[in-house]
Amino acid sequence: TGDVEFRHVSVTLGGKPVLRDISLSIPEGMTIGLTGPTGSGKTILAKLLLRRLDPSEGQVFLGLNDLRDIPLRALRQHIRCAPQEPFLFSATLEDNVFQGMTNRDRDAMLWASEVSQLKKEAEQFNDGFKTMLGERGVTLSGGQRQRAALARTIAGNPHVLILDDTLSAVDTQTESAILKGLEPVLTERTGILISHRVSTLRNTDFIVVLQEGRITQMGSHDELLREEGYYREQHELQQIEARLESL
Repeated sequence: TGDVEFRHVSVTLGGKPVLRDISLSIPEGMTIGLTGPTGSGKTILAKLLLRRLDPSEGQVFLGLNDLRDIPLRALRQHIRCAPQEPFLFSATLEDNVFQGMTNRDRDAMLWASEVSQLKKEAEQFNDGFKTMLGERGVTLSGGQRQRAALARTIAGNPHVLILDDTLSAVDTQTESAILKGLEPVLTERTGILISHRVSTLRNTDFIVVLQEGRITQMGSHDELLREEGYYREQHELQQIEARLESL
């Protein structure tokens, strides 16, 4: 299933604790937002789910299974992550979106590209989805690279979908269109949206704030705005920044 649970998870790297006694349950079909200052441990949680790291203490479960009991190849078909800085290959745009898929379903690729707001732009390239990308995708802008990685992640049809600051390089209008397109996608699977942007997180089922490797706040957008803390501070700061940009 897509149920995810972190049970008393701690991680120590280089002798330094980066996650401290994290207990968090995410039922299948629920989408959570994850935020906090840089270095608070947000991406470490994503790495644990993908088993790029194992906990120093505690356990991480997918359904009833400890992740360490699931073969890596199977695990990474069930859980996929679109990172902030995606790696794209020197191949066609189409090949990059298909990367990691067990079959080259062109309809699934086009659907995922539409959800990620990549399809219209890709079709305007001289060779469309057959356009060759330079090394690490230098042919594309930062926002286009992120959207290509998002399309690749969605097209793989995972049970658990992680967006690790994936929309940081897109403008707010494109971000809004992507989030709207993701709504039906996320109702069918477990979603984890990692972001500094309150606009990305506000419509998730609940939001978790990490600070110095600990969970310091948890609740809906409205609940967290009613209490003092990091989330409300970030909301107020980003509202000021938005007003200044509109001047």
